[in-house]
Amino acid sequence: MEQRKRLTIAVELVANPSIVFMDEPTSGLDARAAAIVMRTVRNTVDTGRTVVCTIHQPSIDIFEVSISLWLLNQNIHPVRHLCDDAPLI
Repeated sequence: MEQRKRLTIAVELVANPSIVFMDEPTSGLDARAAAIVMRTVRNTVDTGRTVVCTIHQPSIDIFEVSISLWLLNQNIHPVRHLCDDAPLI
């Protein structure tokens, strides 16, 4: 499963898009595999590309990889949180 997800992500990144959308890139993976996938995502962001992911119930390791986080409540009101020790807005 991990290799298939990594391959799917790699195939998408070969096209060198400026924005990458990922729906649940860590679902079905164990903690180690999810960390590897998210490290790849973070490396992609570090090259200047924008990555938008939907992740339900991220582990603390995945949460720490995030640069900014948008939370949605039941009424779909977004709350933005910058993860670099910035205050919750």
